Amino acid sequence: MGDVLPFKSKSNQRIEQPTPWSCMPAVAAMITGEEVSDVFIQVGHEGKPVGKDGRLGFTICEIAGYLASRSYLIGKSFIPRTTTAKWNNPSKFALSIIFPSTDPAMLIVKSSNGTHAVFWTGSVVLDPHPERPTSRDLDDYEILQWWPIVSVA
Repeated sequence: MGDVLPFKSKSNQRIEQPTPWSCMPAVAAMITGEEVSDVFIQVGHEGKPVGKDGRLGFTICEIAGYLASRSYLIGKSFIPRTTTAKWNNPSKFALSIIFPSTDPAMLIVKSSNGTHAVFWTGSVVLDPHPERPTSRDLDDYEILQWWPIVSVA
């Protein structure tokens, strides 16, 4: 088995989600440096009904499978105890013990439509939503889940 290594995204470029429900594939594409269409091919669809409401989307298992096929692994998710604390105050300490905040991660954040996926590069957030700024701070989001990403050599 290979070593688990810290990584920098292959592109570190923001990729816009092509549909309102494809934020997770766009984040996965940012991590691997591939196109969103490559994620669609790997998972076998461009959005399917997920959840109780039947809205289109993708599961974390599908995205994890795509990333694993490209030698990236998603770690155990961390759910912040409080979602109202700012990241620059002492409550950040609990997060930094579990996951260094400079390591890349896929974040699930609160949005007006429920949830949304963004990519934390280790220094800025790259948001795939086409109407959002190209890079943002962690404090701009209410983080619901923190999924660390590692490269497997």
